[in-house]
Amino acid sequence: MSHLSQKKDCKNKSSNPTDCNENDVVLSPSQRFAAFKNTMKHEHSMASKFERSLSFELDDFQLEAIDALENGNNVLVA
Repeated sequence: MSHLSQKKDCKNKSSNPTDCNENDVVLSPSQRFAAFKNTMKHEHSMASKFERSLSFELDDFQLEAIDALENGNNVLVA
C-alpha cells in the first residue's frame, strides 16, 4: 500500500481527457522520481512487511504512527 496519492498526467496525450479534472495534479519528472523512491523505500520496509501480514488494512492514524517509528521518532498513543 502506498502512502502517496499520485494523479494522472493530464498533459500526456495518451491519457483520456475525460479522466482528468481540475483537481488533478501534474507532477514534474523530479517529483515523480521522488515519489517512486519513497514508494520503493516503503515497500522494502519492515512496516510494509508487517502490513502485508495483516488480514485488514491499517487506518491513516496507524500508518502515520508506523512511519514515525521507522523514522526513529517516539509514538505515544492515548
